[in-house]
Amino acid sequence: MWRAVRNLPRLTLRVAEAHAAPLARTSLARTFRTTAVVRSVGTDAPVTVAIEFPSEYAGSVIGAAGIHLRMVHAFTGAVIVTKPSARGQPLEVELKGTVKQVEEARLLMEGLGSEGKQVPRLLDGDGPRTVAVMEIPDTRIDVGRVIGKRNIVLHSLERFTGADLKFDYEALPGTRHRCLTIHGTDEQIAKVQSMVTYIRMSNREDAVAGPE
Repeated sequence: MWRAVRNLPRLTLRVAEAHAAPLARTSLARTFRTTAVVRSVGTDAPVTVAIEFPSEYAGSVIGAAGIHLRMVHAFTGAVIVTKPSARGQPLEVELKGTVKQVEEARLLMEGLGSEGKQVPRLLDGDGPRTVAVMEIPDTRIDVGRVIGKRNIVLHSLERFTGADLKFDYEALPGTRHRCLTIHGTDEQIAKVQSMVTYIRMSNREDAVAGPE
């Protein structure tokens, strides 16, 4: 059974009553100008968080063709459900997953909905940087999903992970594959690889299961 922890003008957080624990206080992005109460529970405990964004920030949160929602899901593995709302009404988003998944998704979405539309850097980019190459099948579907219209997927991957990406627009000689070169830390490279694999294998509307 779920219960509301606190009803706020901008944000409502809910956790499983069975996993109730001492409260910890966290500040929201400055756009929302309020403070939410988050329950501290086990990292594997199922959690549901409901966030309400003012209508003027809905476009920034969702992104073109839902790209930001797909990226948040691919990055964190949290399930994202948007609730229908009338024009001009706040955007209601529900996040489901473990505490870590939901907290990371919440931070990313609050960053997207902030005045600066900045994506918080959740990966450490200060370590040694190396280069890795992914081979992408040279098909219209695979290439289209990886780069996106006007390179929107590549740009979003760079924003979310902090890695530098370069995509070859011609197949390797004698093959039917194109190369995606990733320059970043080991953590950034691993995250890009898992996100690209998820994006290639999923449908645009799929937000049920993220990368392992």
